[in-house]
Amino acid sequence: MIFAEIFILAGLAIIGIRAPIRKKWWKELAVFIILFLIGASLMIMQAAGLKLPFILDSIEGFFENVLHFKY
Repeated sequence: MIFAEIFILAGLAIIGIRAPIRKKWWKELAVFIILFLIGASLMIMQAAGLKLPFILDSIEGFFENVLHFKY
């Protein structure tokens, strides 16, 4: 099952990378690759059965502790 997901991810990566390379959009390509790798790793961890933390708790902690925003 995980191999099918990896093949799908590889296909999407190839499709997503072709246009920026032809148009020389290197900064956009770097952001795409970073976001793609983050999403792919989260998907693989979830498919492997790992319990992932709730992301909104981390974001809330960042706003309260680092930026000193209270809401």
